Amino acid sequence: MRTNTLRGGLGRGRSAVLIVSLLTIAAIGMLQALPCFAANVDDFTSAEPSQAPGPASKSDDAVRVRVIGAFGQLPLSFEANRGQTDSQVRFLSRGPQHTLLLAPTEAVLIFITREHPEGGERQGTKAKLAKPRPATRTALGMTFLGANPDVRVTGREELPGKANYFIGNDPAGWRTNVPTYARVHYEDLYPGIDLVYYGNQRQLEYDFVVRPAADLRRIALGFQGAQRLEVDP
Repeated sequence: MRTNTLRGGLGRGRSAVLIVSLLTIAAIGMLQALPCFAANVDDFTSAEPSQAPGPASKSDDAVRVRVIGAFGQLPLSFEANRGQTDSQVRFLSRGPQHTLLLAPTEAVLIFITREHPEGGERQGTKAKLAKPRPATRTALGMTFLGANPDVRVTGREELPGKANYFIGNDPAGWRTNVPTYARVHYEDLYPGIDLVYYGNQRQLEYDFVVRPAADLRRIALGFQGAQRLEVDP
């Protein structure tokens, strides 16, 4: 069986342009408020690791910087939601500067911006080791208008790595061995049309997989958190 694939992305640069290019085949809804789960979700990427009392050594700070840097180089992966975030979310993906939330008919990408301490880049490594200022969060939402609310959302290509959350002192609130996947598949988001999220060189992309006789005009996107929309010529 032959299928057609429409590709897009949610994020910055080229990926954002690919989303907007879909306006040629989609009806766009009015800009709306972000879903409540985007406001309620815990910002795991801004959490500071717990430390023993007393000042940290320079070697400890150097290790922390290397760990954060290595985390930014990991391939994009998707965690199944096992209670570590809002129940409306099926899968999530985290990076040093973003949190992605995937719900049945919408996706929210939260960008995390951290300002440099006083002195900024001029202090080089010392600035990186200083305690960062509070992070600023900016959210961009994308809704699939008229989509199947009961769409089957599954993880594909399970990865060997597991996610673990030890938040607070009560083990009842901990989440361990959370499975991670390379792809998230939405089956029949629209009649005869599937949606697949995946990472391409650490950048988020998605494909609409269109089966024969499916109506492309059913694909309709709504955006929240954007100031304006443009069509890529």
